[in-house]
Amino acid sequence: MPLSAAALPYATPHDPSEDAPSSVDPLGTQTDSERLADVLLPGFTARMWKLRFVTFSAVASVVADRVVATLGREDLRLDARLGFERSYVSSLVRAHEEDSSAFGSAPDRLPGRRLARAALLADEPLTKGNFLQGQAINGPFGVMARLTRHLGVVDDESRPGRSAANLVLDWAVDEGLPGILDDEGLREGSGAQWMFEVCRVVSAHVTRADWPRRGHRIWELLARPLRPDVLGKRERTSLSSLLQADPLRRRMMALLSEGQHAYATALNRDGLRGPVERHVLLQAVAPSLGSDPVDRVLQATIDMSSAYEDLTGLLQQAFDAIRWTLVLMGGRATPEAVLGHVVTKAHLAQTVVALRRVVPEFTAALKTLSQQPSVRPELLDALDRLHSDAAGCGDPDTLAETVMSRHHRIQKAKRKADWVDRDSHWTLMPGFGIAGEAPPSYQGSWMHPFRVVNAYSALRDLGEIISTFQEVSDGEA
Repeated sequence: MPLSAAALPYATPHDPSEDAPSSVDPLGTQTDSERLADVLLPGFTARMWKLRFVTFSAVASVVADRVVATLGREDLRLDARLGFERSYVSSLVRAHEEDSSAFGSAPDRLPGRRLARAALLADEPLTKGNFLQGQAINGPFGVMARLTRHLGVVDDESRPGRSAANLVLDWAVDEGLPGILDDEGLREGSGAQWMFEVCRVVSAHVTRADWPRRGHRIWELLARPLRPDVLGKRERTSLSSLLQADPLRRRMMALLSEGQHAYATALNRDGLRGPVERHVLLQAVAPSLGSDPVDRVLQATIDMSSAYEDLTGLLQQAFDAIRWTLVLMGGRATPEAVLGHVVTKAHLAQTVVALRRVVPEFTAALKTLSQQPSVRPELLDALDRLHSDAAGCGDPDTLAETVMSRHHRIQKAKRKADWVDRDSHWTLMPGFGIAGEAPPSYQGSWMHPFRVVNAYSALRDLGEIISTFQEVSDGEA
């Protein structure tokens, strides 16, 4: 399968080892789309949904800090954080199982909830072995890591950042946990007692593999004050203030809030991330931009994003047409036979015609973006290389050679094998085929996530928009 809008959002970093072959990035277009998206919504990712996980990350970093200090074992910092996170996920799943009416939406968009439920039903502890692969990047802490670091909630070593204390204190006041950050020896407030009990359980878990029994009070201690579907007033204000600190993100969030009708319309009509984000950015955000420096950067980035998606979609459909043809031919054929297939030849010719229209748009957008001083040179360099690849595709054979060569270059950089072995015959490697009655067409599609739907989830959590429409899927049932 290609990089389809229906499959988004993707896990990051892109192309993790546990992904199926069909979910990787054969033409290396994901990274630069991420860079463009990061200009529009700094710190946001396609996997972050619940803002409460920012607060959870702050609390988790503090808990790990306390456990490390108590045990005198810096080497246990990561284990302490991950152990606390597993306990947290398990607590929400347990609460939902025990009282679904009270915790109905609490586990929604909670990474690892299915695995935690399976362990609970089997009456097994939640461990590294039966929880998320790559938990450090795929758990509630990991999916928020880019944003929490951008906001100063955690530092590059996942320790409490400059913003952590205030956020934790505001959350604690909302949840009736005063004294949450009191010194270790002071346990007079309910917050200090909460921290002591949590750290005690986490310490036992990481040092002796202890797992609290069913009915242990730790489950309620974690689930009630940290449930993802509820934000307190002070916590919400604190998170809003942190998000507003960046001028680009502040402006984008305001424009998205104003454009929520366009979002609802596209979501109810299309339901998929790609068409929804395309509609919002091009039909709601871009027309509202002015001429001040921040708006100029946003306009240039949106124009570039649109041209980028048009261009990469065409290159992807050319690459996938070759895969489709090889499947049709039993997985192995000469290059002449593949490119001479009547359907494939026509499909590639149509793609070349479309590229002749898109490349000039890409050229103009790249020129405008390069005039924005805040745009990083590595992004411009990568876009320039992509432009060079696409600009030379004047005929179907050249287009095929371009996408196959680019794929080889990308796979070599990732130290992975090509999907198609090219010799006297082209051989499709097992697991990389693509089926269908015709080669796929991605014209007008947006294959990469631009975080718009994630920003709307954040706006909803902050109470800045009120909506009842269905959101795009988060990929976990």
